[in-house]
Amino acid sequence: MYSKLINSLNKKSDKELKALMANAQKKKASDVIEAVTKEVSRRHPILANNCRGFDHAAYYGEGAVMDCVPEQLGKIKVSEIRDVVKFQYEGELVRIDTFTNCYPTDITIPDADSKEFSKHSGKDGICYFGDLVSSEVVTKEHAAKLFPKAFSKIGNFNQFTFKRA
Repeated sequence: MYSKLINSLNKKSDKELKALMANAQKKKASDVIEAVTKEVSRRHPILANNCRGFDHAAYYGEGAVMDCVPEQLGKIKVSEIRDVVKFQYEGELVRIDTFTNCYPTDITIPDADSKEFSKHSGKDGICYFGDLVSSEVVTKEHAAKLFPKAFSKIGNFNQFTFKRA
């Protein structure tokens, strides 16, 4: 019923997508809601900061992207997270992993060595799993050019756990 509209989403502005989402929610048009959510996620993936270098796949299993307690998501809804760009230091460089088709799974947050992360140990949390579609290692300065919302101009991480690009 909405296939022509859904196929045109990639040509719509962010403002138009927001209006379409509001109308689709009023009309309870689940196909349009799902398509708009996917398009917004594709354009503005969730940026995930993994400074502590925790190996999520080794702990949770193949395809694990990132874990968190719900409060760390801020205003981002659990169901909105489909595409994730994860950053992690590798010495003086930054590894950037891009995941698609992400979905949440309930977990218990593991014990952590650092004081900063140990406050979440044992709490109910969420682990996102997804498909790794690209991985690259770049300088901090190049990472800052690619993802200015995630890094300062000199390539240091801005303070965040999750934010929308």
